[in-house]
Amino acid sequence: MAAIALESIAKSFGHAPVLKGVSLAIRDGEFLSLVGPSGCGKTTLLRIIAGLELQDAGRVAIDARNVDGLAPKARDVAMVFQTYALYPHMTVAQNLAVPLVMRRLSSLQRLPILGRLLPGTASTRAAIAREVREVAATLGIGELLGRRPGQLSGGQRQRVAVGRALVRRPSVFLMDEPLSNLDAKLRVAMRAEIKELHARLGVTFVYVTHDQAEAMTLSDRVALMMDGALIQIAPPHILHDDPDDARVAEFFGSPPINLVPAATLPPRLLAATLGRLGFAGSGLAGFGSADATAGLIVGIRPQALMLAPAGREDVLHGRLRFVEHLGADLYLHVDLAGVARPLVARIAPAEGQSLRPGAAVSLLADAAALLLFDAAGRRVRGQTGDVIIQLRERSGT
Repeated sequence: MAAIALESIAKSFGHAPVLKGVSLAIRDGEFLSLVGPSGCGKTTLLRIIAGLELQDAGRVAIDARNVDGLAPKARDVAMVFQTYALYPHMTVAQNLAVPLVMRRLSSLQRLPILGRLLPGTASTRAAIAREVREVAATLGIGELLGRRPGQLSGGQRQRVAVGRALVRRPSVFLMDEPLSNLDAKLRVAMRAEIKELHARLGVTFVYVTHDQAEAMTLSDRVALMMDGALIQIAPPHILHDDPDDARVAEFFGSPPINLVPAATLPPRLLAATLGRLGFAGSGLAGFGSADATAGLIVGIRPQALMLAPAGREDVLHGRLRFVEHLGADLYLHVDLAGVARPLVARIAPAEGQSLRPGAAVSLLADAAALLLFDAAGRRVRGQTGDVIIQLRERSGT
C-alpha cells in the first residue's frame, strides 16, 4: 500500500494552464477517482503521478518519498491506459509477462535463442510463467493465454490490460478511463470486477473517469476537477447530498439538480428553507423579498419534487413541456416563469399517466432537501458567511 501526496501541482502546455496548483492527499489503500469534464486536467494529473509527464511546479510524494525526477519504473506504480496498449503480435501470456521479463531478465537473457542458454534464464522464465498463470486465474482469463489481442472481446482485452499491471504487484494502480471503450452493459459488469479487485488487493487505486456513475460506485472518495482545479473532494454520498459548490451539485446526479433563482420560490417555501439555516421570527419577512434574495440560487433535486395536492400555497406553478418515461421512473420537464431551463421532477409513472405536454402543473418541493448557493455558486450553510451578512443588510435585520 502507498499514500500519495500532491502539493501545489501546476502544469501548462504552451500558454494554456492545465493544472493550477492542485494539492491532494490520497490515503493508503484508498480508491480515489478523479472525475470531471473533458479537458479539466485529470489525465494530466494522473500522468504526473506516474512520471509520464513532468509538472512545472509542485511536488509528488509516494509513501513519504519524493519521486520528482524518478523514472516511471522507479515509482512502483502501474498504469492501465484507455486504449489498453496491448502488443498485437504477442499472445495474452506474453503480454502479461512483459513487465516481469523487462524487470527480471537482462538484455542478453531476453534474446530468443542465445538468451535461453544463459544461466538462470530457464528458472526465471518458469517463475514468470507461474505468476502469469496466477494472475490470469485471478481475472478469469486463464483459458485465453494462447490467444492474441485481435481474437479477444473488449472486456477480455480490458482484463488483460489490468492483468499486465497486476502482475507487477505495484503499490499504486493508476487507471485512465479503462472502461470508456466498452458498451454500457459490459461497463457495469467490469465496474463490479474492478471494485472486487481493489477489495482483494487492498492497494491504492487512482482512477480517472468523466463518468459520474463509475466514480460514485467505485470510489471511497471522489475528487471533482474543473478548469485545472479541484472543486471538492469527499465520499460520493457527500458530493451528491451535501455539495460545497453549485458546480458539484450539477455534476453529480442524474438528471442534474435544478438550479433556480431564490426569488422565484413561493414565499412560504423560501421562508422554510432559510429557517433551516438559522433564521427565525421577524427576520424571515425581509428574506422573502426579491431584493433580499437577489443572486441567491436554490438547488432542488428531481426526487425532492412531487405533484402538489389541490389548495397548497407553497407550490411551484408551471407548464409541462414534455415527459420522459424511464421504466420505474417518470420525469416531468416543467417550464417556470423566470427560469431559463425546465424544472425536472421525478415521480412514479402511475401519478403522471394523465399528464400531457402543455398542461398546467403544480409541484411541491421538500423544503428539507433544498440547497442554497450564493451568486458565485458557493454553498450557504448558515448565518456565518458573507452572503448572510449581505442578506441581513438588505432585509434590515
